[in-house]
Amino acid sequence: MMDRYNREVNKLIISLGKNSILSVNDFKFIIDGVTKLGINMIDLDLDDSIDELKLYDLIYYIKNECNIDYISIITDGKGISDKVSKLKSYGLTNIAVRLESLKQYKYKKLNHQININEVLETIDKCINIRLSTKIICTLINDFNIDEILDFIYLTKCLPVEVNFTELIPESSFINFFKRGYVNIQNIINNIEDLHEINFANQRYRYYSLNNAKGIISIDTHNDFNICRGCNEIILDENGYIKTCIHSNTGVDIKNYIDKPLMFKEIVKQAIYTKDKNNIESGAYYG
Repeated sequence: MMDRYNREVNKLIISLGKNSILSVNDFKFIIDGVTKLGINMIDLDLDDSIDELKLYDLIYYIKNECNIDYISIITDGKGISDKVSKLKSYGLTNIAVRLESLKQYKYKKLNHQININEVLETIDKCINIRLSTKIICTLINDFNIDEILDFIYLTKCLPVEVNFTELIPESSFINFFKRGYVNIQNIINNIEDLHEINFANQRYRYYSLNNAKGIISIDTHNDFNICRGCNEIILDENGYIKTCIHSNTGVDIKNYIDKPLMFKEIVKQAIYTKDKNNIESGAYYG
């Protein structure tokens, strides 16, 4: 579906975890409704407490009942390695694994309960079964800047997408944001071996090394220009549909569950009036 700025909005990101107040049937109703409006890409953003049966059920439903060909999970890699083959058989096409460092002692500082070897095993398993695999690395000043080239050179030998993303300035973590923020575009511009790839209708910017098996993408949340290609809406754990990652407001979709006509009109209106730039409008700072 097109918004008022002629952007094709075709991706839904669902926050799926223990804090979600929506039932499986609620999710199915929402997914069915948005796919009828033109959503053809679904990202399931997991936490490590997700019920695997619930996950299998939703992926099977998205693939077989809604005929969606792009189904992705976003995960920290914990407890998922032994499930990816089955998830693929149910319809999973893509996986994005968060990995902020390739060094065990640094990774442990941020992820006390997760063994980096388990995360690397998950990535290796996904590559072996030919799931489209993305590694998400959030860049943090004075923490992992020295590893940027290590991540980039992973794409020389592995068929993965390495996605560098910036910190998001959430109001409750604004001091951390100010200390840790890194402008990714400035760094990428100073790496001579990278060549930009132009993909139409994509929110990210893409780059590659010569003769590489994989690619690099950058997600500059804080860049006004990136909003021009934004194709996403978000369903958060409280049952609100938001049209921007920076927005603190959204449509409380719980009021329209099992009311298909009202649901359709409310979501159509939300998509059509999607902000041109939430950073510029002030939602950036909460």
